[in-house]
Amino acid sequence: MDNYDQLSDKELKELILSESKKIYQDTKAQHLKKLKEEKIALFSGKQEQNSTINNPKQDSKILNRVNCNNKEDVKETMDSIGFKAVRFEKMKNSKELLEENWKKENGNTKIPNKTQINFTDPESSIMTTKHNGVQQCYNNFALVDDKAHIITGAYTTNSPGDKQAFIPTVEHAESISTLPERITIGADAGFFSANNIEYSIKNDIDFFVSFPVSNSSYAKDKFTYNTENDWYICPEDRILRPGKNARKGTKTTVYKTESCPDCPSQSRCTKAKDGIRKIVREMAEDKLREISKEKALTPEGREILRMRKSVPEPVWGNMKQRDDLVQLHYRGLDKAGKEFKLRCVMHNLRKLFKVFANNTAARNTIIKMGTVPLDNVI
Repeated sequence: MDNYDQLSDKELKELILSESKKIYQDTKAQHLKKLKEEKIALFSGKQEQNSTINNPKQDSKILNRVNCNNKEDVKETMDSIGFKAVRFEKMKNSKELLEENWKKENGNTKIPNKTQINFTDPESSIMTTKHNGVQQCYNNFALVDDKAHIITGAYTTNSPGDKQAFIPTVEHAESISTLPERITIGADAGFFSANNIEYSIKNDIDFFVSFPVSNSSYAKDKFTYNTENDWYICPEDRILRPGKNARKGTKTTVYKTESCPDCPSQSRCTKAKDGIRKIVREMAEDKLREISKEKALTPEGREILRMRKSVPEPVWGNMKQRDDLVQLHYRGLDKAGKEFKLRCVMHNLRKLFKVFANNTAARNTIIKMGTVPLDNVI
């Protein structure tokens, strides 16, 4: 319709938004094409002669009716309107996605006000990083060989926790290489969980993991469990026994003592209304945790866990500083994971090339294996 005076306000608004989005998308396409031509010129040393960047034709019902003197101003305004319209659509779609996912996981319960979703990459998550505060990102993990500092397994997740990443990282290492029948793995306290410990036992992995230590003097980890007598001893040397209704074979058992009222540390130890401190023991899981703690405190365990500072940390430092792994560039969990694995390959290639160039024995071994053709050896 060429006679815009006959359009209603709603129809005119829809037309402006539609044409503005078209102007924005065309301008964005031209910008991306310009960047591509600049990259070609940079790497080839040749400038494209027949570039179509200059004076691109804009097929717009509104823009074609504007006086030439005002066309650039109108185009800039419509481009801005189009950008905001496209951005608003993304926000609207993301909001609907957030509500849909919440409903699947939590039913019809109300979404908390602080629940967020990222419009650029909805699959990423808000995480508190060690050195850079709160960021929107992914969580990357790597299994590193202690001799060559080669990355043998990698995994990317959008969960801020570390515990769930141990098994997928090990499984990735097993899927791409032949590991020894029994390998030794050391990990920090972030991977301390009964599930990871149980997995290691079932898969014959010699797993050494640090364990978290609470700052409170009366936390559960300050209570000593006596296996022989099946009771806990509190920091004040008082005994907590299983409750009267405790039954053998149950998954959890509550331990408590009636001597709390006359204990000088009662107010610091428990906030329970009845003033009685209780310890809930997960019978199978806590047993695994206790065995793992004892293992970590052995001389061998201390030595392996001490190696963590000299094995994976330098690898992360090289990837961040030398390879500029400040952030991932691809969006979506699948693509982000593939990008991180590619980064790990780059790190491994650099390590291998360094050994091949500087170590004569290693170079001869590789040549004998037939991995590198003799004609290509410099």
